[in-house]
Amino acid sequence: MLNCPHYASVKCQELKKYETKQNWIKNLYLCDECKRSFSETKGTFLEGIKTAVSFIINVFKMRTEGMSFNATCRTAVISKNTLLNWERKFSEIKTTLLLYAMLHQFLSQFIEGDELYTNINKNLPIEDCQG
Repeated sequence: MLNCPHYASVKCQELKKYETKQNWIKNLYLCDECKRSFSETKGTFLEGIKTAVSFIINVFKMRTEGMSFNATCRTAVISKNTLLNWERKFSEIKTTLLLYAMLHQFLSQFIEGDELYTNINKNLPIEDCQG
């Protein structure tokens, strides 16, 4: 259940579902208190983003791999203002994204290490493994 971003009420109900340009199905909610409707991305960093997030991620990968600002705009066929707006908007969650990436990498290494340990010599059930 979402809180109303206008009234901070928890008394909100799903009004309808709608399809975005990227064929995502999103919910539209109605606040019972203030009678205003809002989408599930209202008040988040995704508010107002009309481009597919997967495309934005690919553009950011270009930038992090060393491609210049202008070259990225030319290659991705986007305006300089668009890329600048995306970078400003996503910079607000930079710390969260960094922590997520580090945690994801750690968990991946942990799982791979565990699989390596249990598969040496024999593939044993977990309860029969030492250590």
